[in-house]
Amino acid sequence: MRGNSLELFAWTGFNTFEIVFSLALSILLIVALWKVFEKAGEKGWKSLIPLYNLYIYCKIAWSKGWFWVLSSVCFIGILWMVLSIVFWMVSQNSDLETLRKLSSLKNLTNRLLGLISIFGFIATFVATCVIQVRIAKKFGKSTGFGIGLIFLSGIFIPILWFWSAEYQEKEPKSDTKDEELTVIQG
Repeated sequence: MRGNSLELFAWTGFNTFEIVFSLALSILLIVALWKVFEKAGEKGWKSLIPLYNLYIYCKIAWSKGWFWVLSSVCFIGILWMVLSIVFWMVSQNSDLETLRKLSSLKNLTNRLLGLISIFGFIATFVATCVIQVRIAKKFGKSTGFGIGLIFLSGIFIPILWFWSAEYQEKEPKSDTKDEELTVIQG
């Protein structure tokens, strides 16, 4: 009996540490995103509202133009993933008599939802990649930094806040054409 209480204590202590660490990290990321929004000239509170913060984040990446297209792809991708999970859960419920009677339709529906979910995920991932690289460029960072934003945003967003990353309304022009001309002429 005593061993079980010690195991429970150790497990509870680990979970307490995990909860405190996760909470501290979440607060850091919330504050960092708030400050990144402010650096870009947006109000910080806009980073707190789900989905609206994604819209504003896309707006930061594209000051004008078609930024709404990518934010719509992300919205639709997120919505479709949630709906796919809900439909899958409903289709797995064996108490629904109509689904049992229409098993062939159920299989077709599951396959179709699976394919659409895969394409939705791919479209959302591509849109996220484009947005993050664009955000990196807007703050004067490299494409490599944008890749860091894609895969390690929990580290790279605070870097945008802490380090001297200044938001640039217009994206700086690439010097690669000038370098290519120099190499060709030289």
